Amino acid sequence: ALQHVRDQWFGLVAISVTVTQASNNPPDSEATFRVQRIVEECVANAVRHGGAGHIDIAVEVSENDLSVVVIDDGQGLRPDTSPVEGLGTHLMRAHASGGFSRESSSSGGCIVLARVLLM
Repeated sequence: ALQHVRDQWFGLVAISVTVTQASNNPPDSEATFRVQRIVEECVANAVRHGGAGHIDIAVEVSENDLSVVVIDDGQGLRPDTSPVEGLGTHLMRAHASGGFSRESSSSGGCIVLARVLLM
C-alpha cells in the first residue's frame, strides 16, 4: 500500500519506507487503510507546504497497533501559523485511533507520529 504513495510522488520527492514486523499476525485491512491515509496526507503536506526533498517513513507492526513515524527535510511547522489545523490534519488525527502528534524537528523538517490501533 505504501508503494503506491512512493510511486505517486516519484520524481518530486525521494521517499524511503521501512516496515518492521514485530508480530506474526498481519494487520487488519481497516488499520492498513488508516495508515495509508495518514502517510498520504503527511507526504502531500511535506511537499506542498514544506518543500521537502526527502521523506522517511517508518511503520512498525505490533500485536496491538501500527506505529507510524514520518520525517521530512522541509521547512517544518511555521511558528507564526494559527493554532487552527487544516482538514488534512484533522483527518490524520481521526485515522490515528491510538494517538497523533506533529512537531518541527531540530533540523528544520517536520516529524509526525501516529498510532493506529488494531481491531
